[in-house]
Parts: sequence; structure tokens; C-alpha cells
Amino acid sequence: MKKWKKYGAFIFAMVMCLSFAACGSSDSIAASSEETENAEGDSEELVTDAASLDGMWSINGGTKLYFDSEGGYYIYRSYYGVGGRGEMSESTEDGKPMMTFNGFMYDFVLRSDGVLMPNQNGDGDGLNIHRNTFKRDDTAKLAEWEANNWDGMWQNAVGETIVIDTANMIYTASSPDYSMDGTLGDDGEGMGLYLYDNEDRAYLCASEDGNSFTLSGQYPGRYSDDGHFDGVFYRDGDIAAYTDLEKAKFYYGNGSDTWLWYNDGVNEYFLGDEYKIGDDGLAYYEADNKVYPGGWIPDEPYDPSVDWGENAQEETSINLENDFSHFEGIWYYDGDLSAETYIVMDASGNWSYYQRAPGAEPAEMDCGTLTQDADAADIYYAESTMYDGVSHQVFVGDGDVFLWDEEGNYYLME
Repeated sequence: MKKWKKYGAFIFAMVMCLSFAACGSSDSIAASSEETENAEGDSEELVTDAASLDGMWSINGGTKLYFDSEGGYYIYRSYYGVGGRGEMSESTEDGKPMMTFNGFMYDFVLRSDGVLMPNQNGDGDGLNIHRNTFKRDDTAKLAEWEANNWDGMWQNAVGETIVIDTANMIYTASSPDYSMDGTLGDDGEGMGLYLYDNEDRAYLCASEDGNSFTLSGQYPGRYSDDGHFDGVFYRDGDIAAYTDLEKAKFYYGNGSDTWLWYNDGVNEYFLGDEYKIGDDGLAYYEADNKVYPGGWIPDEPYDPSVDWGENAQEETSINLENDFSHFEGIWYYDGDLSAETYIVMDASGNWSYYQRAPGAEPAEMDCGTLTQDADAADIYYAESTMYDGVSHQVFVGDGDVFLWDEEGNYYLME
């Protein structure tokens, strides 16, 4: 049996309970003197002590929030699997605890009935947990995996194959219908690792044992209109090793006759409300009647080299890694060491764009990873992991110089 390391085993094990004992019940959460009352008559108080949040909270054992104020982080995990680490901080105005989640700052309100509600500061699109109702939960477990746990080849029941390389934050994906490569990202704002897919993000929804995953947008349900990235992806494509299909089933759960779940005999996965169970016991997407890739083992695993060439997946990863080695260093606008803007790159293609003003410290304005144009050796794309849908075109010239979009030339100086 292979073993993979996890971040802080205490998170996964019953040691968690010790943190609950240390921080006390939800009644001990410090709050401001300001108190309001909701329609049900429960009073609400603003949480002012970060340490009093420490430990596990959940919504009926499904969606979970774990806080570690000393470590300065939280972990979020939705009931359908999207989630990751994020940063905890203190307000510069009044010292109240806050967290950054999916692009917004949150403070916290505690109701008199013990319910904790994150309170979003500002409005915007995308997944939010504004006023979600969490309660202390000393029975919930939450596994967190190091990024390199996801390295290697993963395959679903219809042969769709994903190869992940977290050291270089890249992936390749292929099936009989397509072959592509892209970058990985994790913004550190509670949403976790994602595959950048054109202008969309496919978030990795990990199984409890870390040997399989599904992919989802910010909200539950099938990720794509055409069905790519659907189903359960298993380590090395070895479905038999990580399931017990004799016990597998699709079923409607949570008291609903539309919310469909899949249990592969070992782990559970949420499909959403747009699938139906067919006469054969498998799940089908209602709009196009495509089968959900899960619930059976193919007679022969799919081999991408049949359609896309020998070692196609491996070669793509190797080429992407090697092509970035000559970018390593600091690139200054117009070759001026005192320029207002400069770009730092490493040998893996990770980059950061800095801007500085006279007398001030440089500020990181953007960051991300490089990918190479499939058809042009001198063209790269600097995909931002800080901003959705932002990509800078990079034209490589003769010598140590490149053109960044139409902004101007940058020269390797350090």
C-alpha cells in the first residue's frame, strides 16, 4: 500500500477533539457589546477573539470550516468537495478576526443559539458563504493533502486521462476526443487547487482517502456543457484498487429525490440535481443522456498514446518544464535596473509582476505561470493565478529580451 503525506495529521485524526477542549464551547466566543436580534429572536454578536474560533465547525456534518488562529489559516470544504486553505487575519481598524474567501474578506457573527455565520464584506459574483450557518462539530473529520499527492496520472471510467505536475503547476488532459495542456492554480482563498481550462476553473474535489477526485466549477453539478472532466478520476486509472464496486450505488440523499450521490464502495461523491438513475443502475445527465463516468471498470484502460502518440502525456510535461529554464531571473522594463516595473521568473515558469514607486517597497501586482504556444516556439502565455481570465502574451526575441503584451520590452538583468 502506497502512502502519501498529509498536511498536519492532527486535522484528519481525532486529535482534533483536543483543540475543541482547549478553546471551549461556542458560548465562550468573545463578542462586541453591540448586539442585534434576528426574526427568530436569536441575538447576534460580532466575534472579536480569533482564538475562540479555533476548531471545527460544520453545517450538519457536510460543509466544514476549521480554524487555527495561531497558524493564521482556516480550511474550508464544501459538501460537494470544493475547498482548501485560506488566510486568517485581524482587522486593522478594530482587531476583529477576518478571513479571505474567494476574493472577499469576511468577519464573523455568533448567534445566541450557537450558530456561527461568516459575514461577507462587499458584493460580487462567485461562490460565497455569506451568512451560512455553522455549528461546532467535534465529530467531523477533515483530510487535507499536500499538493504533490495529486501528482501523476488519473483516469475515469471512460478513459479520460489527466496527468498532474504540481512542482511546475501544469497538467495535461486527453481522451479519444481531445488532447490539451494547461496550468494549475491555488489562490489560497479557501477554494483549493484548480485546473485552468481556457477561461474556466475546474476545482479538484478530493475523496476522503486522497486516491480519487472529481472536478467541479464553483458550484455543484457537471463541470462542463460537453461533459469533459466529468466522473471520478482514480490514481493511475486503477479503479479496482480504490473502490469496492460490489457495494457501489447511485442514490438520492439528504432527504431529496433530486440530489444524486455516488458511493463507489469506499468514498462518496456529489453529482447534483441534473442526473437521473437509469435502468442499468448507472447515472445519466438529463440534458444529453450521457453516462456519468463511474460505477464500472472498463475492459481495457484507455491508452492516450494510441490517439496522440507514444508517451504524449509525459513528453508534454517534460517539454513545458525544460522550455522555461532560460527565463529564470529578474527582467527589467527597457533594460533599466531602476524601472518602475520588473518581472521575476523561475525555472519552472512561475512569474511575479512587480511595480514600485519612488521611496516605496515594490508591490506584487500580478503572478502566475507560463505556458508555451503549441504552434510557435517564440510565443508564451503568462496565465494569471491572481485574476480570473487574465493572460499576458509574451514574445521572445533574440538574446535576453521579451515583449510583454504591448507594454514594452523586458531585459534579463539579474
